[in-house]
Amino acid sequence: MNQVKTRIIFFFVLAAVFIPVLYFCETPVMPVFLALMGGVAAFEDMRCVGIHRKIPLTVVAVVFCSAFPLLIRFFGTGVFLNAAPAAAAVFLLIFLSASMFSKGGIRLADALEAAAVAIYIAFGFASAVLVCDMSGTGRWIFYIIFITSWVTDTGAFVFGKLFGKHKLIPEVSPKKTVEGAVGGIVTNVAILSLYGFILWKAGISEFRPWIIIPVAAVASVFSQIGDLVMSNLKREHGIKDFGRIFPGHGGVLDRFDSVLATAAVIAAAECFLNLLPSIEEVVS
Repeated sequence: MNQVKTRIIFFFVLAAVFIPVLYFCETPVMPVFLALMGGVAAFEDMRCVGIHRKIPLTVVAVVFCSAFPLLIRFFGTGVFLNAAPAAAAVFLLIFLSASMFSKGGIRLADALEAAAVAIYIAFGFASAVLVCDMSGTGRWIFYIIFITSWVTDTGAFVFGKLFGKHKLIPEVSPKKTVEGAVGGIVTNVAILSLYGFILWKAGISEFRPWIIIPVAAVASVFSQIGDLVMSNLKREHGIKDFGRIFPGHGGVLDRFDSVLATAAVIAAAECFLNLLPSIEEVVS
């Protein structure tokens, strides 16, 4: 009972902090906040894998994950898109080299796992900033990332409780059901369709039903995959939560697991839609 009470109280505290961050997404507040979350998530990743005591390597991971959201906002999306792949390659090389020179102190599998998750964290949080900065309606598309994550999770929970009979992946998450997963997708498509329709009618955005519906469905699927991937990582290493930074809610990776995946998918979708005119011109 005390744990439930703690979670409820902290939920409202977290909302009081996080909602202003969302509102001021076009100011430095949001990338700085995500950079902080990225750094904490990187440490959680290193601790989960068991190599967080390798201080130089942990510092590199924290700096790498913290830098990406800031790189986009303060140096521009062009610089990020040009520099990010090379930076990720160098980062991976550092981890592979650390394993090679550690004389058995860092297993190659652990180095690869920690580096892969860190790269995912860095690009996931950076994708959120990228979405916000890519177009004139970035703020409204940026909100889709968090709407998808929260609505999908809520819809999956409600539908799972009411209709859940078939386990989704019990080896990873025993409580999740196929009915809940489908319910999360349906709920997200419905809510985002309404969201897009309102923005379209208000003249705020260029949303059309044929765009928002498939994007909402795919984003919802990946939102749930992001959740399951992190649950699988925790189960693999025998831990309940990644951290304790959010009392009763776990760590950054526990709270932002679906956000990371959703942000990457929304960013990829927006990049593709922005490229469509160029693709059509080349084809024609």
